[in-house]
Amino acid sequence: MNERQTLIHLDRRTPLLLDTLYETVDHPEVWQRFLDELVEASHGRSARLLFLNDRADQVNTSHKVNIDDDAHQAYVCHFVNTCPWRPELAQKRPGRLYSTFLDFSCRQPEYYRTEFFNDWARGIDIHHGICGTVFQETGLTVQLLVQRTRDQGHFTAAETEAINRLIPHIQRGLHLSRQLQAMRQEVAAVRDVADQQGLPFLLLGENGEVNFVSEAARHLIEHCDQLRLAENRLHIAGQPADRSLRRRILRQLSHISQGSARPSCLRIPRAGLPDLQLILSPLHPDMPALQLVPVPSHLAMFIHDPLRTPELDRELLMEMYGLTAAEARTAALVAQGQDVPEIATLVGTSANTIRTQLKQCFRKTGARRQSELACVLLTGGSRLGGGNQDAQNQTGTSTLRQAG
Repeated sequence: MNERQTLIHLDRRTPLLLDTLYETVDHPEVWQRFLDELVEASHGRSARLLFLNDRADQVNTSHKVNIDDDAHQAYVCHFVNTCPWRPELAQKRPGRLYSTFLDFSCRQPEYYRTEFFNDWARGIDIHHGICGTVFQETGLTVQLLVQRTRDQGHFTAAETEAINRLIPHIQRGLHLSRQLQAMRQEVAAVRDVADQQGLPFLLLGENGEVNFVSEAARHLIEHCDQLRLAENRLHIAGQPADRSLRRRILRQLSHISQGSARPSCLRIPRAGLPDLQLILSPLHPDMPALQLVPVPSHLAMFIHDPLRTPELDRELLMEMYGLTAAEARTAALVAQGQDVPEIATLVGTSANTIRTQLKQCFRKTGARRQSELACVLLTGGSRLGGGNQDAQNQTGTSTLRQAG
């Protein structure tokens, strides 16, 4: 192929190259296909995309086409730093590719005398190429190399310039890919912490629709006869209870829009078992969604099953609310669904002593009754810890039936 034919072919293949390139943002494995298409479009022999450290002297990961595994491993482990163009490449302006035949001081006769050629490149018929640093961010250097055989000839200045028109798109793709990966890691970490440390929860949108279900909540709902997810909403078994939940959600959403929402608790009776509790907690309407296409959530719904109550850290409760050891013990038992006589029997003291400790817990947390105290502790306590006491004391808790 002559230069003119290569330029025409590359121009025709560019739309496909760009489509594949931007697919790599969400699917890094597609880099392999992009390199394959780039080699074909540029009439090359092989290509490599190297992800290196800051100094570009250690390959962390890579993608390659038309290089067998043994040759590539030998390159990564040793020959990458014997390449005669590499020292000079470090001095060249990043963000573009350079022809090894035209743009480096190592001329072809000298190249043929190097260890790199005689011990590595000769055996796989690599005589020419283009290479360059196409992307740099903290902790990462990315280099692209496309090779040709002796018969294919060197990359001309016009061919090199045509391929360089792809580099801004490669840079954008890599930058977006890093951003997306970082965001996914952050979301995964938040979800993992939420499932490990908090109650099962759902996030609801402005009309009460379910935007997100934690893994713990999904597991609980799947194994609970009283709850089910259908048509993007949470339902309670039995029409009266389900209607009551709908009214409660809509009332909370209305209060949020008016700036007067407070956490509340809805009890779901179970025959022969402790009540389930749905704790409805408003989210700030201006809270940004951690997604590329934001789906704002307005209400968090925590599901508390006393049979699956997470263990509370009593020392942390003492630090957060200034509780004594005895008060923290009583508060934790209340959060586990124990009533005053049960706690008194369990710890070996009088009911009056437990009531006195509960009064101190109410005073220090801002709660007004046991169900409210459980709500505060099981949702982390921070929702009442940062505001003024008057606002805290307005927190409302109501039930499908009268709470004890």
